[in-house]
Amino acid sequence: MSAMRDKYEPFLFEAVNIQIMGPLPGKMWDIPTVFTLMEGDVKTKEMVQQSLSVLQSSSRTNAPFKVLTTSGKKYINSFHFAFLFEDDAQMTTEISTAIYQDLIEYDIIDTNGALKENPRNRKIHIDIIWQKYLNDRLQSGRKNATPFGVSKQMMQLLNKEELEDANSIWLIEELNVAWDQHEITAEHFDEVIAFFFDNIGPLTVQTPLS
Repeated sequence: MSAMRDKYEPFLFEAVNIQIMGPLPGKMWDIPTVFTLMEGDVKTKEMVQQSLSVLQSSSRTNAPFKVLTTSGKKYINSFHFAFLFEDDAQMTTEISTAIYQDLIEYDIIDTNGALKENPRNRKIHIDIIWQKYLNDRLQSGRKNATPFGVSKQMMQLLNKEELEDANSIWLIEELNVAWDQHEITAEHFDEVIAFFFDNIGPLTVQTPLS
């Protein structure tokens, strides 16, 4: 982390939240760090714990560290996507229920909403589902149709490849989060923010030039 800060000075980050990866063996850094690990991601948890054991016993750094672990696998219900994208008028309770039924029909979840296996193994069927709802939006003829969860303002910031990804990740990534293995999550983020405030120096607010 010190090398990164020197290379990209001025380094704008005073603390970091790291997910879906562990520190490289033997690497030292001196910036407050909170790791958010998924309960099902055994390999990453082991990497982080081993590296932190080395860091905590070293005199070369005194940076604070914290490890947060998610609560485990999640269930998908008929209102799941309506709740997730409640700010997106395109995602109605009817569409959310239809997606839920599709996931059951393709044997991705059971009738209780539990994923039957790692969704990364079911890419073909998951692709069929998100493409179905992409086609529905395109065929609706609405000029303001956007990928679920993506505002028109956000679309202006995305490049072509990111826009293409946005058509699918609303479903793919959410199922990965529900499987609770090696994925980015918002779980515990209030604790992440609290860690930041507890461990960074006073923030300097710069007044814009008039």
